[in-house]
Amino acid sequence: MPVVRPLQAGESAESGNGKLVIRFNDLLKTTIESCLKAMVLDEPTKLTVGDIVNQIGQRADEILNEGSGKGPDGKCPFSSAYEVHIFYQFCLSYLGVWSHHEMGQDEDIDAAFYTQLATICEVLKNLDTSAVFLPEEIDQNIQGLKREALWPNWFDGELKKSDAAARRCLAIGQEWGLEETPRYQEALAKLEDNMESNVQS
Repeated sequence: MPVVRPLQAGESAESGNGKLVIRFNDLLKTTIESCLKAMVLDEPTKLTVGDIVNQIGQRADEILNEGSGKGPDGKCPFSSAYEVHIFYQFCLSYLGVWSHHEMGQDEDIDAAFYTQLATICEVLKNLDTSAVFLPEEIDQNIQGLKREALWPNWFDGELKKSDAAARRCLAIGQEWGLEETPRYQEALAKLEDNMESNVQS
């Protein structure tokens, strides 16, 4: 009889055709840590940082598609408060790359920013804090990041796509508890203005 080793963190066991198949599900942590390291060592530019962002987005998507994340549906790609913390650090590092960018001077570079930011926000929107307990400091850091930096810029990018994309972003902002913030109210007004101008034209 073959010796079956115990499962390690991040692994799952599947039984098929009478055989035990051990499938390793790499945690998001490994990807974020390697991407954080790349931010320091590679010193990416506004355009090359997109490749690093995409690595995190792709790994999170794999976890969602496998249903191997936390929560009742396995849809939370984060498995610990530590992962959320290093994701927060990655976001700060990412925003640092773009800190001196002025919107409206180059449409292609603006579009790259919005695309990259959307990837980060799509990962973050799947964070389930009922499945992953966050200490107060980490929770506040993430909320501040959503409120001040991520969501307002994400909304602007989605509004450029379509009114429907902007409405979806507003709904996520509501889920994130941003409804009463000035940035959310400004976004709501922008969408209403945009819809009116579309009707008039």
